[in-house]
Amino acid sequence: AVKKTACKKKTLEPVWGEAFCFDCVAGRSQLHVEMFDQETMGKDRSMGAFSLPISATLSHQALPFTLAGTLFDSRPSSGCVYLSLHFESPTLTPHPHSPTDPTHTQAQKRTHTHTHT
Repeated sequence: AVKKTACKKKTLEPVWGEAFCFDCVAGRSQLHVEMFDQETMGKDRSMGAFSLPISATLSHQALPFTLAGTLFDSRPSSGCVYLSLHFESPTLTPHPHSPTDPTHTQAQKRTHTHTHT
């Protein structure tokens, strides 16, 4: 799922304080974060990106992640994003096709993210 923060205008040090939830599977999912410079005309410009694997032990406050990539003018990306992450334990619910069999469950896992630079 793609999520977007609100645009922060006229600042070189934006703080979003927004939270997103993603359904994911520990050990198989990755979170991909990409920063953009919003343009009034034309396409928004990528300022860099990073990815991290999702694990069941993921729970940290404000970790720095370095942006990687190339800017529109061929310079390398620079800067970092501080991201707070929290991985919730699965919530087990009865499987809809087998409500009386406790061995059939659906697990839902969510990763919450909070961002600022």
